Parts: sequence; structure tokens; C-alpha cells
Amino acid sequence: MQLLLDELTGLVQRVNPSALIITANYDPAIRLVALAARQAGVPVALYPHGLSSPNFWLERNDGLASHFLCWTEEERLGYIAAGVRDMRVRVVGPLRSPRSWNADRRPVDFDLLWLGHRFRAQQYIPTLDRIRHEAEDAGFRLAYRPHPLEDPTDVGSLLPGALLNPRVGIGEHLESAKVVVGGVTTGLIEAAMLGRRTIFIEDLDAIEAPEVRSHLRRVSTIATLSNDFSIEQVRLVMSAAITSESFLSPEQEIPKLINSGWFRRGDGAVTSESYR
Repeated sequence: MQLLLDELTGLVQRVNPSALIITANYDPAIRLVALAARQAGVPVALYPHGLSSPNFWLERNDGLASHFLCWTEEERLGYIAAGVRDMRVRVVGPLRSPRSWNADRRPVDFDLLWLGHRFRAQQYIPTLDRIRHEAEDAGFRLAYRPHPLEDPTDVGSLLPGALLNPRVGIGEHLESAKVVVGGVTTGLIEAAMLGRRTIFIEDLDAIEAPEVRSHLRRVSTIATLSNDFSIEQVRLVMSAAITSESFLSPEQEIPKLINSGWFRRGDGAVTSESYR
């Protein structure tokens, strides 16, 4: 392992990057590359691949990352409250850039797209079952996109033929829906980036992520509870005006940080001894 670490450190020194940006800090391979970068004096920025509570990421951090990039102001404040210095945290917007999306290129295939969840509250399946019946009565086309780590067997029995393939890019499915509904999921933010109307159901899961919930309330067309959610509500949302949320573009913001000297070489460098 030490030999591999030394080889990676040498590689980083030869490439000589301004910074290393990682989207997770719990994968052993990523951690090894990040440690090699820190040994070489290269700053490592944690840029989570999803919108999540800073405490969730920080509990796994143990000092490996020297800088933090995040999607929202709520997240930035959460990092600071968790003990990260203000000068080490910056908002750069969602990891997926909205500039690469074209909301008008696909026909609408679904009236309502339900984004699946890995962690479900008790009312999850009963709510989905009720909405299924209401959608059938109203003649609404309902589709369900499972979370990549979700077992959708129970949903498949409720919605035969309505399950989408989670291996297909989420953008294609979001573009195909009139209204997108979900709980705590970055998919709703991506739908908003596409200009889709969204419904955030606050109690579909038991995830403790106040920063995320605050942001989802703001970017969603409406926020509601499972008991209040209905197809009639979907019908009202369809006719609602779409408000445009301004999203920062990482392709623009990260080069600005590099050019401004925010990533300083040798800043907080660590050695492998720190992790033994």
C-alpha cells in the first residue's frame, strides 16, 4: 500500500494540478489518491456528488479534504456551523451543469414522474398506492424512476409497466415529465434546472437534512405533506407559473477560484503518518 501511495504521489507531482476535486471521501481508492495529493502539497476539495447535509459528509472527513465546495448557501452555513473555516468553503452550484441541458428537445411522455427513494418513511408506499388510483381515475400517465440503490420490487407490483430504467440518464426522464415529485432528492433540483414543475413531499423519508429541505422548499413549485398530496394538486401545479431559479455553474465558478488563488499549494499538507 505504501508503495502504491508513493507512486501516486509521484504521479501527482508530475501532473502538478492546481487542486484535486473529489465527489466522495469514503471510497478507499479515492481516499488513497486524495492522500497522495495532500502529500504532494496539492489542495483537495470535497465536492459531494449530491446535495446533502454537511454533517453527513463531515462525519467521514477526518481532515482528508482541505477545502469544501457545495451547492447552496444553506450548505455553506452548515459547514461553517460544523467547524469548517469560512475561508475554506465556497458555493459553486450543482455538480451537473444546467448549461448542458435542453428542456425542449424531448416530447412529454408522463403527466407525473415519481422519483424513487432508498430510505422510505412508513407512509411512502400507501401514498404511492393512493396516487396510483387517483392518477388512473384522472387519466394521468404516472411513471416511477427507482433510485439506483433502491429495491423497487414492491413498487413494480403496484405499477406494472410504469417502472423506468434507472440506468438511463435522469435528464432524459425528467425532460419527459410535466410534473416531477419526490422527497429529499437532488432529482427535484435537476428537474427545476430543466424548468420542470416540481412537488416536494416533505415526509416521504426520514432523512435528517435541514439544509437540503430548506433548499428544496425554495426551488420546488410547491412543498407539501403526503396526506395533502393529491392528483388535484398535480393538476393545479400544471397550470402554475414557473419561476426561474438561478443556479451557479461549476464550469465557471471553479476556474474563478483557481485564478483567484483560493487553492493554495502546500496549504495544510498532510502525510501518510496522519492516517496510521
